[in-house]
Amino acid sequence: MSSPYIRRATKADTESISHICLLSANAGKSSINLHKFSELPGVVWAEPYLNLPSGTGFVLIEPSSITDPGDGLDIEEGRVVGYTLVAFNTPSFERELESLWYPRWRKKYPIPFVPEPESHIPNPTEEDMKFINMIHHPKLADKACLEFSPAHMHINILPEYQHKGWGKKLIGTMIKFLKEEKGVDAVWVRMDPRNLNARDFYQYVGYRPVEGADPLVHGLRFQDWVE
Repeated sequence: MSSPYIRRATKADTESISHICLLSANAGKSSINLHKFSELPGVVWAEPYLNLPSGTGFVLIEPSSITDPGDGLDIEEGRVVGYTLVAFNTPSFERELESLWYPRWRKKYPIPFVPEPESHIPNPTEEDMKFINMIHHPKLADKACLEFSPAHMHINILPEYQHKGWGKKLIGTMIKFLKEEKGVDAVWVRMDPRNLNARDFYQYVGYRPVEGADPLVHGLRFQDWVE
């Protein structure tokens, strides 16, 4: 079996990335049991990065165990087991969310969202409503974040691929893209205060609090990147 590898994400990866987001949306743990509408975490935190002009990403692939049969047929590549997503121009990304992404989701999940009994649509959970409110009232990046860097990011990896160096490799790939293709020299992330493992990882590779920003925002200047 081939070794795992990283490649640029495409729109075809949207479903896989959204599912991994769901499996880590509860402070790094699965949030499947917290939702009646399991697509919501991915709609907010993952899918737009692959579907809007100011976003992109990279995926970690676990190759398929199928060997080449030698008959010229295409072989399934494997499965996505991790990703890093980045908006390289956050103000543009936020405008794209407002004009291109959220309108259809606001229509699907209006406020108040109270399904009719005869529709057989379940009532949303408290966690569902948290994301529905994000769709209608997205939190915008503040001045301190944008002065630090125009780029922000997310990263998630399935548990069986954590603590094996893949997080650093994914971020390293993202850094190379931002430096060489976008001329960006830093990136920031908004952390979940409950996810202590993520906090420790970010600090280990060089992320630090962004002066003047929300304490949950940590940034990495690429000159401080710990290889």
